Amino acid sequence: MGRAQQREHELTEAQLETLKGQLQPHFLFNTLNSISWLMRKDVEAADNVISALSTFLRTTLTVPGSEEVALREELQVLRLYLEIEEARFQNRLKVSINVEPETLDCRVPGLLLQPMVENAVRHGVARIESSGIVEIGARRDGADLCLWVLDNGPGLTTATRPGEGIGMANTRTRLEKYYGSHQSLRISNRDDGGLRVEIRLPFKISKYLGNRDELHEIANTRC
Repeated sequence: MGRAQQREHELTEAQLETLKGQLQPHFLFNTLNSISWLMRKDVEAADNVISALSTFLRTTLTVPGSEEVALREELQVLRLYLEIEEARFQNRLKVSINVEPETLDCRVPGLLLQPMVENAVRHGVARIESSGIVEIGARRDGADLCLWVLDNGPGLTTATRPGEGIGMANTRTRLEKYYGSHQSLRISNRDDGGLRVEIRLPFKISKYLGNRDELHEIANTRC
């Protein structure tokens, strides 16, 4: 590995470490509060959250910043995170994962969707009193992979501008480092309320060694 490549590798690793540090503190605080509350109401549910939290942290802390993962792996990590958040919000959070099966083997940067989904929960669902909805989707569009995260929160206002925050800024930088000009990240208000975050990147396949039943289970999940 040349000196320039080494610097690029170190920069990518540093960006992911910054992202991990930005994502976890408030998430851990909220989760521990939820576990404390559940211990008084439902010990089995509290135990399930602890197990999910342990697996989630172990997985995210070992994600290599310089490597891509299959989309199915990214979704498996997100399901752990959402399982924890569902326990915290009880019946106020509804999640759907709607992806085309052929996209599950596509390669994406590790933890690419995590900040998008966490923003949808933290700044969308948490700010409304009615039931919150988060949708994660993926489809192939020619030579591109199109990913999106939707929520039914308050959306963008004059006080909130797209691109702000460490998580979003790091995601933009990581996408550019991986794919140059062949990528995009767009944030917009939805016509029927809430926010849409859409990412486009090259459609590249990773070899998958699992079974097709698991593919369909991941592709059409309603939590």
